[in-house]
Amino acid sequence: MRRALEVFDMMQRNGCIPTVHTFNALILGLVEKRQMEKAVEILDEMSLAGVSPNEHTYTTIMQGYASLGDTGKAFEYLSKVKEEGLPVDVYAYEALLKACCKAGRMRSALAVTKEMSAQKILRSTFVYNILIDGYGTMDFN
Repeated sequence: MRRALEVFDMMQRNGCIPTVHTFNALILGLVEKRQMEKAVEILDEMSLAGVSPNEHTYTTIMQGYASLGDTGKAFEYLSKVKEEGLPVDVYAYEALLKACCKAGRMRSALAVTKEMSAQKILRSTFVYNILIDGYGTMDFN
């Protein structure tokens, strides 16, 4: 990831203007390395550069927080998607479901599925797999 950030800096020094896709690639790499603080820094840098994040940008951030089980941050970025009038797709909801299930918040996960239904977003096999995994890892003793 260090080298990717170096290339990004070199790109800008050489007069190339990064696009939303450039920023998204960096953010995805950082999320995959679980470097959420740096991913959010790049998101902030993106806005300062006058490049508007898109739904994929926010969904990637949400997926990162989901992998950490941080439901608060995942829902915070869902709010940003909605505030900016961007579409909320099944991938964003899947990220929320993963965050809820990882944190053991199954009631919240079910609320997410209800919101999906209200928004007429079909539940994929992957959505059901997330829920099954969530319930499967709960301790009902």
